[in-house]
Amino acid sequence: MKILSMPVRVYRFLRRHLQAPWAKFPTVPDPRDRRGRRWPLQPVLHTMLAALMSGYHTLRDLEAHSSQLQLPGYPRLKRRLPDTTVYELLPQLDPEALRQTLVQQVRSLWRNKCLTPVGLPCGVVAIDGKAVGTLDHDAGGWGQKNHRDCDGTPYWLVRTLRAVLTSSQSKTALEQIPIRRRPTRWAILPWRLPSCWPTTGKGTCSR
Repeated sequence: MKILSMPVRVYRFLRRHLQAPWAKFPTVPDPRDRRGRRWPLQPVLHTMLAALMSGYHTLRDLEAHSSQLQLPGYPRLKRRLPDTTVYELLPQLDPEALRQTLVQQVRSLWRNKCLTPVGLPCGVVAIDGKAVGTLDHDAGGWGQKNHRDCDGTPYWLVRTLRAVLTSSQSKTALEQIPIRRRPTRWAILPWRLPSCWPTTGKGTCSR
């Protein structure tokens, strides 16, 4: 039996799972006006996803490497994707539609036995508060307390509740829910907790 190298195995794993319906972002509508739309939505989203998977954290890095970024099973961009295109698109995307994509992804992974508990007889979900940094104009009513980075650039922290399936080998994030400025995460936990759970379908998180 031929043993495949690790890069080939990873490529084939990704190619198989990225053919699932969620990877085509079917629930995410294009918020842009049809006039002057130079880039189709799906290739832009696929390039953004490939950039995140490759460890690029800035739009400048995404633009510099966009012509080399490619998700297995999808065509590569023929020219460089401007960071301004992504910058203008991101704030317009519907958060609930993106959340539904996450839900579909987790359910697909569950059906493919990718979230099987490792070393435990049941699934374990860890729910904790996290702070996500964002620019002032993106924070809206969610931001809390203005900060400045080492260069003096102001940013805001948005508090969230994040649910992670810690019993699986991949430590998959099941849900992330923003919290308004006023209540503490402990005060908000009882009535937001049910939202962290149905991601994988009824009862699957507690099995």
